[in-house]
Amino acid sequence: MILKKLEIAGFKSFGKKVELEFDSPVTAIVGPNGSGKSNVSEAIRWVLGEQSMKSLRGKRGEDLIFHGSGSAAQLGKARVGITFDNAAQTFPVDFSEIVISREVYRDGVNEYRINDSQVRLKDIIELMSNVGVGGSGHHIISQGEADRVLYTSPKDRKNMIEDALGLRIYHIKQQEAERKLVSTAENMREVGMLRREIQPHMRFLAGEAKKIESSQKMREELVGLLGVYMNRETASLETLRRTFEEHEEPLKNELKEAEQLATALQNSLTKKQSLAVSSTPKDVEEAIRRLRVLDVNRPEIEREIGRVEGQLVVWGRKEAQPKGMRAWSAQEVETEMQSIISSIDIAIAFKTIETIHAKLSELKERITRFLTGGHKVNVVLDISQERRELEQMQEALQQQLQEHEEERKQLLEIKNKWDDLRRDSQKGFWEEQKLLRVGEERVYAAKDGLRSLELERERLRARVDEFNLEQTLAESFLESVIIEHAEPWSQDERLKEYQKIQRLRMKLEEAGGVNPHILQEYQEVQQRDVFLAKELDDLQKTEKSLVSLQEQLDTDLQQSFSEGIKKINTKFDELFQAMFGGGSAKLTLVKLQSREEHELGGPTAKLSEEVGVDITVDIPRKRVKNLDMLSGGERALTSIALLFAMSFVNPPPFLILDETDAALDEANSQRYGAMLKNLSDKTQLIVITHNRQTMKEAGVLYGVTMGSDGVSRLLSLKFEEATEVSKT
Repeated sequence: MILKKLEIAGFKSFGKKVELEFDSPVTAIVGPNGSGKSNVSEAIRWVLGEQSMKSLRGKRGEDLIFHGSGSAAQLGKARVGITFDNAAQTFPVDFSEIVISREVYRDGVNEYRINDSQVRLKDIIELMSNVGVGGSGHHIISQGEADRVLYTSPKDRKNMIEDALGLRIYHIKQQEAERKLVSTAENMREVGMLRREIQPHMRFLAGEAKKIESSQKMREELVGLLGVYMNRETASLETLRRTFEEHEEPLKNELKEAEQLATALQNSLTKKQSLAVSSTPKDVEEAIRRLRVLDVNRPEIEREIGRVEGQLVVWGRKEAQPKGMRAWSAQEVETEMQSIISSIDIAIAFKTIETIHAKLSELKERITRFLTGGHKVNVVLDISQERRELEQMQEALQQQLQEHEEERKQLLEIKNKWDDLRRDSQKGFWEEQKLLRVGEERVYAAKDGLRSLELERERLRARVDEFNLEQTLAESFLESVIIEHAEPWSQDERLKEYQKIQRLRMKLEEAGGVNPHILQEYQEVQQRDVFLAKELDDLQKTEKSLVSLQEQLDTDLQQSFSEGIKKINTKFDELFQAMFGGGSAKLTLVKLQSREEHELGGPTAKLSEEVGVDITVDIPRKRVKNLDMLSGGERALTSIALLFAMSFVNPPPFLILDETDAALDEANSQRYGAMLKNLSDKTQLIVITHNRQTMKEAGVLYGVTMGSDGVSRLLSLKFEEATEVSKT
């Protein structure tokens, strides 16, 4: 059994939660009128997505919620849950059990769930369409609707048959394909509009791109010429630099040598000329004057030396006398004074400050010693000390004389050189003057060469500046100026190449600069157009695929419908004959506009949205022109035969019959029960009935009662368990 359980809480008269388990192929629900047993079938219809309030015997959503009674309070919501067994994977979902539930609140809000996950109504309808349970409700026959299949419109009847055959999924897929076609057509229209919008701009950009392409070619040519120009001009400038360096250094050396020679000759001539015409130099005059002084002083120094030597002889004699204290004699005083004067002269003769200072200190000591003794002083005289002083004086005078001689020798050299210079100054004057003129000519020639070289250098600098400017301009065309080895060129070659470059520059200026934004925009627009074209192509393919799918779905639907309707017709006729003990019944196609009929399954049968299904019956011993001529029992039997025929051909997972046997007599009730038993082998049956014969075919019996509180309650009975109990 695919239908396992039904839970009802707060739905209509079920104010308290009840559960119905469907463990038997046939489950019967019985109870007195007004007890709420038909609310069970309506609960199943509602939880599976029924939207018609008329079919649920209500006007608003809150009519489905338990309203309460004197002893029971009203509820805020109604909930119904139905459980299916999916162990055989009847439903295309990976769950062994599927629970579909629906809740409604008093504000009218509905919530749908599958296994406690909130879903849309569409999801439930699509899920149930996979097991042949469609929106026509053919699998649930509510109370008083047993003959609905007879009196519904041919189009609705066709929909019921398609549901019974499990073909509703084709319509769902067709509707989905139709929505996709509409969406695809809209997308194609939008893409087409976008392409038409960008075409003028793309044509403009294409023209600009063509101009830019032409400019780009000229630019590439200019880049090539600039590369050649940069390389060859670099090589030429480098060659010229080396040439200048090679010529400049020798000229500078020549000028330097010539200037040095000319300067030397000029100085020599100047000296000779100045010697010839000028007076004796001051240093020479000073040397001559000093020589005279030295010649005067020399005899005095020699005399002083003689005097000191005489005193040394006197002191030599005195050394033989005994030492002691004595008075100065007049001769000794005179001699002492002479010695002091000599010391003064010696001090004057000395040049160094230290010597003069020592002599002055000695003189001070002698004078002090002389004055402290008066004219007659008793002095202790140390003869050895006096002798040493005389010897030192003698040595100093000898040193003074030697220095006198050396100075005289130096002064004589100065005087002699001057004399020699004056004598030689007149010699070779004219020869040096000739050499000076030759040297000056060398200087002039070297300077002329350097001036010419400097002029060429200025030209080279101007050419270098021009090259640098070209290099700067070239950087706007070249990412980087790559200097490679190249051969120098002549001025004519350079000028010719330079003119080509200037002409190309002028053409590029006339054409305008390359705007990378235009190229980028053109590429972007072009890519967008290509993308839109591809999108349009994909949409066209999608449209073609959807049309093909629709055609295939229509073909499959027609084929499946034709095959199914044949089987239903066969079973319908068989069951009809069993019900009525003969006669015949069949379904026919009818065009809704022309009412032109075609026998189902015939070669001219054609299905379309404008085709419906009609019913033709032939009852034994009775001529029936239309269904309105049938009695209530006949209508019920015909409806049951058709419903059972549809269920036999494509058994639904379950079939709910709400008092469809109410109008049957005892004989027909037996036939009805036999058909229920046969049908229960193919599908699960839930019947709501008062008929005893129908109850006999049920394995489980649920009794519905209602107490004074207005709440429906359930009593259950399993016949197998009851039988076992009765046996014991």
